[in-house]
Amino acid sequence: MNSGFYRRNKNSGFSLIEIIVSFSIFSLFANIIFNLTSNSTRQYNHAENINQAALLADQTLEAVRNIRDENFDNLAVGIFDISSTTGEWAFTESFSPIGTFNRQIEILDIEENQKQVDVLITWADSSSPGNQFEISSIFTNWRKDKIKKQKEK
Repeated sequence: MNSGFYRRNKNSGFSLIEIIVSFSIFSLFANIIFNLTSNSTRQYNHAENINQAALLADQTLEAVRNIRDENFDNLAVGIFDISSTTGEWAFTESFSPIGTFNRQIEILDIEENQKQVDVLITWADSSSPGNQFEISSIFTNWRKDKIKKQKEK
């Protein structure tokens, strides 16, 4: 009898168990790297949306400031959006999305010549469905004294 027939050759390659274990370890590390990359991308997109919302809110306050500079009485109490279809900013009661963002402007009376303007920007992204960015400012009728002095002359 030839006893070498049943003897295992040391150079015969990997066994099935070694292949399964190495594939499992590779799959585990690949899954970890994929999840880290996916979470990083999601967080980057979320941060980018926060930045876009902040810029949109700032632009909205500047537009309200322009409306105020034209005539302080244009700052009526209520909830509005703005548009510039005629080339000048104006309040509108119809709310139109701006890409994935929605904008709402709330104007409140503080005193006779002061208004509080709250701008709320909302959006949904893959990080969370209900995101919002809010900014507020107080506007005064700075021309009131100037107009009053001109009338006195």
